[in-house]
Amino acid sequence: MSKPATMSIDCYECHTPQKFVMWQTLNSTLDPELKQDLLNRSLTRFTCSKCGLELELIYPLLYHDMERELMIWLRPDGVDEEDTKLKEELSLAERECGHHSLRIVQTVIQLIEKILIWDCGLDDRAVEMMKPMLPSNSPQLTGQLGSDFSFYFSGVKETCDAKALVFDVASESTSVELTVPYNLYLESTGMLVSRLAEFGDGRGSWLRVDLKHVAKA
Repeated sequence: MSKPATMSIDCYECHTPQKFVMWQTLNSTLDPELKQDLLNRSLTRFTCSKCGLELELIYPLLYHDMERELMIWLRPDGVDEEDTKLKEELSLAERECGHHSLRIVQTVIQLIEKILIWDCGLDDRAVEMMKPMLPSNSPQLTGQLGSDFSFYFSGVKETCDAKALVFDVASESTSVELTVPYNLYLESTGMLVSRLAEFGDGRGSWLRVDLKHVAKA
């Protein structure tokens, strides 16, 4: 079940104290409305009742999708290998949900991306494998966004005669939408299958699946 915790927070602008609900755990199967609040980022949005300041508060949150056998742990500060209490919590979750896909992320946008990938029935490892290939498939991005930008999966677009993956491409100042042929994902899936001995099935242990993960496997 989903577990909230009400915290007292002073506004960063006017310093007015007020209550804010942080969700320690979110079960999307039992509480689908909370999942929607997370996806539209209202769940992590703080709005001051006095001065109207809005900002995103990032805090540890364990997301659980029982239907898709998926758990994603948002850990803004990362995972400290010396943190005994955290290691016990991770081990407990592994024992209770060892058949689940278990992921660790550090930002809200990474958490949302993982949720959308699973909602579309895709493999996050294959999606990460695609990302290094995207700039060469879309040279116009450098002109639009410069040389420093990131790709975040945002959905699948289907028409009567084609299927494509959609990415939000974000830089510090702006973002654009990039549509990529579905065949590119199939190519990445083929590469993943050929390296299953290195990757495993992606279940039963906590993984931070990102570009570094697919590069070193």
